[in-house]
Amino acid sequence: MRGVVIDSMVEIRLLARDSAHYRRQIIALRERLSGIGATVLLLDDITSDGREYELQSAVHGVISLEYVERSFGAARRRLHVVKMRGGSFQSGWHDYKILPGEILVFPSLIAQEHHRPPQRNDIVSGIETLDELAGGPLVAGSSTMVLGPSGVGKTTLALQYARSAVRSGLQVAYFNFDESESTLRSRLVADMGEGPVRDLDTGDAGAGDTADPGDNRRFFLRRVNPSRISPGEFIWNVRRLVEDLDVKLVIIDSINSYLDVIREEKSLLPQMNELFSYLSNMNVSSIVVGAHSARLDTSKEPDAVSIITDNIISLRYYERDHIVCKALCVLKKRQGPHEHEIRELELTDDGIRIGARVRSDDDHIGVAALGA
Repeated sequence: MRGVVIDSMVEIRLLARDSAHYRRQIIALRERLSGIGATVLLLDDITSDGREYELQSAVHGVISLEYVERSFGAARRRLHVVKMRGGSFQSGWHDYKILPGEILVFPSLIAQEHHRPPQRNDIVSGIETLDELAGGPLVAGSSTMVLGPSGVGKTTLALQYARSAVRSGLQVAYFNFDESESTLRSRLVADMGEGPVRDLDTGDAGAGDTADPGDNRRFFLRRVNPSRISPGEFIWNVRRLVEDLDVKLVIIDSINSYLDVIREEKSLLPQMNELFSYLSNMNVSSIVVGAHSARLDTSKEPDAVSIITDNIISLRYYERDHIVCKALCVLKKRQGPHEHEIRELELTDDGIRIGARVRSDDDHIGVAALGA
């Protein structure tokens, strides 16, 4: 097999008298190289204003690469296949990154291409009163959004489900966008001990870098820097943990920071819907943490994500006798009934405690103000 690489066609174009002459020479070159059975790779530059496309109709395949600067953080690289004669290909844009000695391409996710046989790996919280409020455990493959203002206990609640899943023998992946690694790890050690937690490097290493599948630690911690990662790479990281390490619960903390990753695309809902559909098809439950300080408004992000999630657990502050208290309620459960009470929430040294029903005379505790 013979291979020929010409880098670049810009210089050859300058040698031609005009576009017609250039195209005739390209076709002649194609016929000559095809006659000797050579595979040819032509590199071209289309950054000029002219954006000449003489090559596209003369070759069998065209792959277009794009380099996009962000307002902050690492530039984004993506590609799309313009044509591939005689075969099918996945259309659309696909993120990629350049590493020493290699290029990693992250194909865009198509949920309907991925399926696993149904399994009953429901996720209990380990707190009887919370499971009663939620109408039972989180159904395997379901998506749950935990909403509330900063500091109210959203991460603690998500970690409660994670700890319970790990203790039941399930693999859990936790993608942390917000907290520092040392702070989060100290919380995990306090909750689970050193044993189950496995750190996964997310610096500039390849997205396929995962730990040894033979390792018996079941909690995979991945710190994500939203300014250095593309949406495609993030979803690829999720896929690798699900498909290679059989993760059954994925936690994203928080959706606000993930929104920063894809803000320039303005496509949060379609991407999250595709990710949730993929996880559901793979029988993987997901928990998404979202911070908001106003009433639940599904017309705005990140609250809009709640439309496509199966369950919503809302946390909030309220005032009682000049003391700031916390409350919890379940706003939505798609797979079955749930309780509608607003209950007291306490974060103690021994963990989460769900208290009594909040009195109706407490300040601003109505459902309409639950997100206040």
